[in-house]
Amino acid sequence: VSISPGIEWNLETHPHGIIVGRTGKGKSVLAQVIIRELSTSYSIYYLDPKNSYETKRSLKGLPVKYFSTAEDIVDTMSHLNKEMIARGDSIEQFPFMKSEFQKRDFSKILIVFDEIGAVGDIPNMPSNGQKEIVKAFRSIMLQGREANLHILALCQRADSKNFGDGAVRGQFSFRCAMGNIQDKEAYQMVFPDTEFVPLTRHEKGAGLIWMEDFTLPREFVIPFFEDLQKDI
Repeated sequence: VSISPGIEWNLETHPHGIIVGRTGKGKSVLAQVIIRELSTSYSIYYLDPKNSYETKRSLKGLPVKYFSTAEDIVDTMSHLNKEMIARGDSIEQFPFMKSEFQKRDFSKILIVFDEIGAVGDIPNMPSNGQKEIVKAFRSIMLQGREANLHILALCQRADSKNFGDGAVRGQFSFRCAMGNIQDKEAYQMVFPDTEFVPLTRHEKGAGLIWMEDFTLPREFVIPFFEDLQKDI
């Protein structure tokens, strides 16, 4: 995926991503850029606990499976987790076929979880529903790579309560922070173990991006942000 001139995200080498930022800073616009580029090669599941009208409108016409109710989100995450486990069992049974399975039999799946921190606020959540969602999320984050399942999480703040321990948060090998992060603790939640890099660009759609092969986060701006924002 071309994020910005000179910056690309390869999901096969950097399997899970997170985009952090306050409302209006460009999280949704960047997510739409990614979805539009991948919609012809990935099965995309969009989980939206906020049940946002703007999000539904932006996805209209795209081959994206959209879910917003508590029951649907629980069922979808459970289904995808079971699919991942079944794929893992195939690899374990026939390890010599692993690369063939990945290329031929394991369709590429991207799960976009919009505002993972809002899961606890979804109306009519079944008993143990939130626990099932978090369990499936953790499982896919830790084991999804070999089975071609990838997660893109959107949230206003990368709090540990949303992702559990550092083992899960550490699986995000693609990380973006839209707009300025002035709080040092919040910065470290997104970019742990890197020194502070100030964002000097203040255009709409500006942010910091880090991938596993970057020494430090880099500044970037989503190209044609104003036009994309109108479309979305």
